Amino acid sequence: PLSSLGEVKDEVIELKKHHQALITDLSDESTIVDLSLQSKLDHKVEVPKGLKTELRDYQEEGLIWLAYLHSISCGGILADDMGLGKTVQVIAFLGYLKERNKQSSTHLVLAPTSLIYNWQSELDKFYPDLKYYIHLGSLREREISKIYTDYDIILTSYGTFRSDIDHFEKCEFDVLLTDESQSYKNRNSLLHKSLKRCKSK
Repeated sequence: PLSSLGEVKDEVIELKKHHQALITDLSDESTIVDLSLQSKLDHKVEVPKGLKTELRDYQEEGLIWLAYLHSISCGGILADDMGLGKTVQVIAFLGYLKERNKQSSTHLVLAPTSLIYNWQSELDKFYPDLKYYIHLGSLREREISKIYTDYDIILTSYGTFRSDIDHFEKCEFDVLLTDESQSYKNRNSLLHKSLKRCKSK
């Protein structure tokens, strides 16, 4: 069955990174599998020193999961139940990247307008060393490409992002995070098409 997912070359099936979970499920004593990606998942991820709270065990697992996805340049979903602290896990992840990377990078966080100030409050509380810019309102700097590298995080609403996509697509973000991502599930919507134009690792 794997041959239909990958590209067959001689006696080797080349798969994509996102097939890792399938490979892990199939591997047993009778199967030879290159688990180099699995070793990245098992790699110890240090909780960032600048984080102003202690993570619960499952939140640390979320941090490890996000760091793993970043290390293999894949997207993914953090889908804990409501109220279990997904935002603090993401903030811990962005803090981890800031402390680990020698060179600065900018991340983009998109959320419904009603949640933007919740993000601001959580950032101030849990990781005040992350420098952020809230891109909202009539006085916002529309030429976001001129200033975005001055910040660790750009926070904006889905509506503002959609309106300013001509400026956002000139930027290259490290991580693109979408809160309440059901907001763009309609593939024919302008928001979905705008997201496809946005560059991130």
